Amino acid sequence: MTVFALKWIAIVTMLIDHVGYIFMSGSSSYLIFRSIGRLAFPIFVFFIAEGCFRTKNIHKYLLRLFAFALISELPFDYAFHGAWVYTGYQNIFFTLFFGAFSIYCFNRFLEKSKTYASFAFISPVLMAAAAEFLHTDYGGIGVIMIFFLYYYRKSFLLQALILLFGNLTLAVLSSPIQLIGALTIIPLYLYNGGRGKDIKYFFYAFYPVHLLILAIINLLRL
Repeated sequence: MTVFALKWIAIVTMLIDHVGYIFMSGSSSYLIFRSIGRLAFPIFVFFIAEGCFRTKNIHKYLLRLFAFALISELPFDYAFHGAWVYTGYQNIFFTLFFGAFSIYCFNRFLEKSKTYASFAFISPVLMAAAAEFLHTDYGGIGVIMIFFLYYYRKSFLLQALILLFGNLTLAVLSSPIQLIGALTIIPLYLYNGGRGKDIKYFFYAFYPVHLLILAIINLLRL
């Protein structure tokens, strides 16, 4: 499977999850929609780790993630919290940014000081702490998953264990249905390294745009 195919799985399951959260609360379909949605996050974190390795310009990559984190915050707040500004919880792009930034800091530290390489591991800890402090979606666990998916990128077995352990931890800390996210190991195992169609900005833009549309629909039906 290509990046294109796997990201389509991620955005479709994410859309199903968000529709369930916003419109299905209290219905018999709510748990089904939310369970399907657990497949999205592991795919996104996997490809952030991949992106940090494959990008030709890590600075632009980080800037893009941060820009979409800011762009997405208003529609995210309104879609999930009913207010255009809600400071108690931040969208997933902030988590993805912190994960990617931890990798950037880690690599820069190694470039500057091979002698104290072990101290480079402080970067994911600090970024995870920042995610927890700001209450980003999936928080520090998401940041740690991104970092170690990158660190062990040469071994899919270790990456699979990280995905399994990460989803298990999230299931214990939040909801048991998060364990369903571990099933993404199967399609990710089929990943062939190919890019497929290159429409990366569509995948970036889909997040804030679909949240804005869902927020407007929810507003009109009230």
